Amino acid sequence: MAITAGGVLGEFGPARAAHNLVMREIWDFAPRTPEDDWAVDIGFFTGDDTGDDSPPMGVSAGAVGRSQRRFVVWHRLPKGMGDAGQVREWFAEHLLATERLVREYLPTKSCQYPAEHLADQVRDLRDHLRSRA
Repeated sequence: MAITAGGVLGEFGPARAAHNLVMREIWDFAPRTPEDDWAVDIGFFTGDDTGDDSPPMGVSAGAVGRSQRRFVVWHRLPKGMGDAGQVREWFAEHLLATERLVREYLPTKSCQYPAEHLADQVRDLRDHLRSRA
């Protein structure tokens, strides 16, 4: 079981570098080895587009993959966080909502997912990021 990270980064320069650094830390924390492993996909979103397709500010549930076995949870970050410490702090605060989505929302969409175990990993990631902040 793993936590993956990716997304749509609409920022450049120091802010993009900070986001990329924290994404790498998330990948290193609980790497996904086989592609058929269950995963929570931490989706970064920093774009300006506020159309119907973009996630709201904060944390929101995304797609529950059937064949990919990943649950996407969008994390729309405020623009302008130019250092990795700020990004880590934002995630540490918002991963509580992510954990709640994994525990409560995910089982309503797919009973196959090991939601409790994945939620525990999200909690452990939150603790890990707090220790690095």
